[in-house]
Amino acid sequence: KKVNRLKLWNALTLFLLMYNSFVVPLRWGFKYINVHPAMIAMNFALDISIYYTKIFFTATTPYENGAEWVEDPQAIFNHYKKNGLVMDVIACFPVELLALSWENPKINAVRLPNYRWNRVINVIHLPSHFND
Repeated sequence: KKVNRLKLWNALTLFLLMYNSFVVPLRWGFKYINVHPAMIAMNFALDISIYYTKIFFTATTPYENGAEWVEDPQAIFNHYKKNGLVMDVIACFPVELLALSWENPKINAVRLPNYRWNRVINVIHLPSHFND
């Protein structure tokens, strides 16, 4: 059952990753700023799922070092810290929340696609969804 839940979660995060990889550039390219509230909610749901994945899966999932699996939590976190933490923090940083301080009207901070470009960086994790 745990494997099935993990595969389901992997499929969900893959969908959300693909959503960000295509929708953010399309919205920016076509200057589409009249965003439906459901799309804003989808963006925040996407962010929450990515944060959850980074905290509970990426930073705690065993990895292969040579021919051995490393399962020590401290070693896993140290490996993540050296190899992916900075990029994930940049990719998940909520720029639109900072934009609330300078955007007028405030709704533009969540409507404008410019503040979501850093989410596209998550595409570097795409190959890991196909490693089963």
